[in-house]
Amino acid sequence: MQLEFNALKQKPTENAQTTFFQHINTVAMELYESLIEKRDIVKRKRITLKTTQDHALLNFELGLREDIKMIVRSQKYNNL
Repeated sequence: MQLEFNALKQKPTENAQTTFFQHINTVAMELYESLIEKRDIVKRKRITLKTTQDHALLNFELGLREDIKMIVRSQKYNNL
């Protein structure tokens, strides 16, 4: 699942604000759920969620088409 998550790229027909965003967010949450399945410590869950969210933002930016990537990066978003 981590490999799939890291390989996500925006398709030419995908809208960055809705379709690609939703895809990244869905896969990020699925990855998060798979990582915490056997962990029940609250602190670990919080750290795992923050790490997954940080990776989701990075993967979203990296997966965007080049013509959109610079515009999004210039906004310096802290989260998806």
